[in-house]
Amino acid sequence: MRNSAFPAMKHLPFFLNGLKKDRDAFVKFVSDSIEMRKSSIDLGEHMDRPDILQMYLNSHDFKTNKKLTDQELISESLTMLMAGTDTTSVTMTMLIHMYMLYPKVYKNVVSEVRAAFPVISETIKYSEAKSNLPYLVATVYECMRIAPIAAGLFFRDSSSEGLVLSNKHIPRDTEMGMFIEGANKDPTVWENPDSFYPERFMGPKGELLKREMITFSHGVRICPGRNLAWMEILTVIPNLLRDYDLSLPLNSIYNPDNLDPTRNFEPKFLESKVYIVRSPLNPDRDCNVIISHRK
Repeated sequence: MRNSAFPAMKHLPFFLNGLKKDRDAFVKFVSDSIEMRKSSIDLGEHMDRPDILQMYLNSHDFKTNKKLTDQELISESLTMLMAGTDTTSVTMTMLIHMYMLYPKVYKNVVSEVRAAFPVISETIKYSEAKSNLPYLVATVYECMRIAPIAAGLFFRDSSSEGLVLSNKHIPRDTEMGMFIEGANKDPTVWENPDSFYPERFMGPKGELLKREMITFSHGVRICPGRNLAWMEILTVIPNLLRDYDLSLPLNSIYNPDNLDPTRNFEPKFLESKVYIVRSPLNPDRDCNVIISHRK
């Protein structure tokens, strides 16, 4: 992918050794997980374990009736890990991070959740959250906009006839890179694009802006897991905010008083790295929050 975006880099690979290191770490983790499961199966364990890895191990190619090769297992598992698991969990991590950096936003979203669902013993369901918590939904949109988890370049081929984008003619069969984070901060679409401002997604104008955000992409290439992601987020986050109080440890580097001059002197976001998907650079240091059960 890096060679498609920057062809000259194939002659200077040492410039992007960090990306190769991240890729190799992902592959090793998945490969080790597959071998551990195979060893467990050989010992008579986990034969019918109901998870995605076991589903892959049990799968057969419907044309050849052969099981997936090791390379196919690694490829499919990597896709599921990065696109189907990390994306949603890191989105919720970043959302809580932003709540902690913006106390007024946190106060408003907690007030909305607890007013709409005061009974702690009753689980808040996805459909209920979606219908009754417009401000919380707006904070999720704003988090996905300003810090999209799928933040690298995503390549597509132009049509066989070619096409016109923004009055520019793209020849046929041209490889194009889609930069999600850049589009989500396009100043011609977003007012104060570097500011965390959930209110932009409220009301009629906010409904229109939701269509402009391309975190999940659009059209036939739209993320197939977007509905699952929303279901998970709007189940976990409302119940967490209703049942628990959140606060930062006193030694948190990233806090409301640590301001970023490159973002209009708003609170500085934690450092992150991007290899197809975004992840915190120092999770053990920066992804800490005090969780207290409400009485």
